[in-house]
Amino acid sequence: MSDEELSAFFGRMAAAGRGGSRETLEALDRKDWRSFEMWVAGRFQAAGWQVNDTPLSGDGGADVVCRHPKGGRSAIVQAKHRQMGDGTVGETAVHEMLAAPGRYRHLTWLREPLLLAVSNGVFELRARTLASQRNVRLVDRAEVAALDTIAQAMLTGA
Repeated sequence: MSDEELSAFFGRMAAAGRGGSRETLEALDRKDWRSFEMWVAGRFQAAGWQVNDTPLSGDGGADVVCRHPKGGRSAIVQAKHRQMGDGTVGETAVHEMLAAPGRYRHLTWLREPLLLAVSNGVFELRARTLASQRNVRLVDRAEVAALDTIAQAMLTGA
């Protein structure tokens, strides 16, 4: 898929699921892992970020790498889907996020990226503690429906 085709695809996905009121947690729970990753990418695109997909395997701890054309900010996003919303996400997700910038250092525009892990499950206490210590933003079941708003707020440092 070319960059243009990928961008158009993410745009269609964002338009189809725009707004937390229509996209319920139950709908997110029914998605498979890849559809969840695409939904996450679509939220960032809806907020104005340029979205780059990563390899399906060997992604180096990143499912979406994005930058904002006006703000000059960049972000690396890891999506952790839990089947039917059951389950927790451990600190491995945070460790993967911390390693991801090294994997994508060849992207010259990726400087001091914001790190974000997103899940329809719940992050364990150890994951939340490590993320807090290492400046990794976690978005779990309590906030995931508002991901496009969170992606927009990341531009201003909120």
